Amino acid sequence: MSMPPESRGISVVWLKRDLRLQDHEPLAKACDSGRPLLILYVLEPSLRKDPHYAPRHWRFVQQSLDDMAKSLAGVGGHLTLFEQEVIPLFDQLHRRYPIHTLYSHQEVGIETTWQRDRDVSHWCLANGVDWHESDYGVVRRPCHHRQDWDAHWKTVIHSSPTHPDFSTLEWVPPLADRLPDLGKAPDWPAPDSGFQEGGFQAGGRQQALRTLGSFCEGRGLAYARHISSPSMSRDSCSRLSPYLAWGNLSLRKTGYPQFQMQAGMTGTNLLRVYNPFKQAAEQDPQGTFIREWVPEIAHWPNELLWDPLAMTPLEAQMLADPAVKAYPQAPADLLQRAQRFRDLWWQKGEEPAVLNENLRILRRHVRPERQGGWA
Repeated sequence: MSMPPESRGISVVWLKRDLRLQDHEPLAKACDSGRPLLILYVLEPSLRKDPHYAPRHWRFVQQSLDDMAKSLAGVGGHLTLFEQEVIPLFDQLHRRYPIHTLYSHQEVGIETTWQRDRDVSHWCLANGVDWHESDYGVVRRPCHHRQDWDAHWKTVIHSSPTHPDFSTLEWVPPLADRLPDLGKAPDWPAPDSGFQEGGFQAGGRQQALRTLGSFCEGRGLAYARHISSPSMSRDSCSRLSPYLAWGNLSLRKTGYPQFQMQAGMTGTNLLRVYNPFKQAAEQDPQGTFIREWVPEIAHWPNELLWDPLAMTPLEAQMLADPAVKAYPQAPADLLQRAQRFRDLWWQKGEEPAVLNENLRILRRHVRPERQGGWA
């Protein structure tokens, strides 16, 4: 007869931005540990009130966890969910069920999560808990340069997925009955009152796989032609960003398309200053996108849809439209202002402080042989 979990110590998998059961190294390692397993997600009040997050993010998390719970039920497992800060939660849990090892992915997040992880590291050291952090995707932390980064990327992407084996696993019993004072269940936010729920992508691996499949099998065929169109790109782009951001899919499942440019992470020299009126005329020639999302001017002719500031007093009088007053006249010519900004930008680029910062970026993010060496 096996010893109870509180006598042997338990393995805790702390979920953060890795809300899936497949290709999950921390979960696979915990399953192989031979100790009772607790899969934990903590809705932290400090993150819930952080301005980087909105209710729609937490609904996506809730949907992702619901999807995981359904899959775990099929193997006799369960998730443990609490709404509390992690340190006091770990304190209370550790007193009842000593944590032998904490497993998680390194979180690539914000300053709040970075500081929280440092606090958890100190807590683990103080309480004799081993914390095994797995790399998140292809991110290496800390990383002070890009030498051999592409070799590391290829190694990770082309390696075999790491799937957990639940077949012989012992689960920590549900804690709600045994530890009612440990914390409350998450109070997930209600849908936004001003927006239909169907307008958001739903979270969860099953929805992620459907989205990936529809992109690979149909929607993505027009990607190159439609990606710059504000109306058609909504269907032709991958729409995988939330599933990658919250870990419903791993990078090995999707490969690694050219996300970096869209995220503004490439280049240190080139600055693009777009003309919004020119972009509207080129990418929305029939005004379809503008008419859908700015319905109060849907009856305007196309040339005014693209550039309301070009409306002459006579045109405004002929339209006799209250919406005209909602668009103030431009304080100066757009093209002149854009050129002035470009001039100021390039002048700034010649300042010693900017040149030194540019060199620092190159040293950190670009390998020397690609730059012909650094001064």
